[in-house]
Amino acid sequence: MKDGGIETFVEQGTGENVRRIGPGDQISMRMLGETAVFSAPVYLDFSMGPEARYQAFENYDFFFHPERSMSKPNQLSWVRYGPAPEWAGGVPTIMHLVTWRVDSFEEVPASLREYIESDAELWREPPQDLADVRRLQEGN
Repeated sequence: MKDGGIETFVEQGTGENVRRIGPGDQISMRMLGETAVFSAPVYLDFSMGPEARYQAFENYDFFFHPERSMSKPNQLSWVRYGPAPEWAGGVPTIMHLVTWRVDSFEEVPASLREYIESDAELWREPPQDLADVRRLQEGN
């Protein structure tokens, strides 16, 4: 919280490719009945080398429902508009995701859990703390 509003920073990448995005102060909050909805528009525009730029628009809607009001109380809707990855043609594309928070690896849907176990072990559990995040960013 800063000056009565929400301020966010996002860091992503590893090694020399760590990027810090923010501060963002465009997050809005509204109530939908007893559900708190936080909306975060993100405008991405950064260099990917001497002749390439990464440009996209993303919007995140976080839904926080009252405890015990439903089986999946913390939900997210994500929309992205921008070029698809090169392997998918690189053409302008809209992507949309609707998902929910899980509190344990066992709650991850079985098909995704199998993929994580075989091909993406780092996604099995979240970093323990900020020091763990920094270690992962360094590529260790």
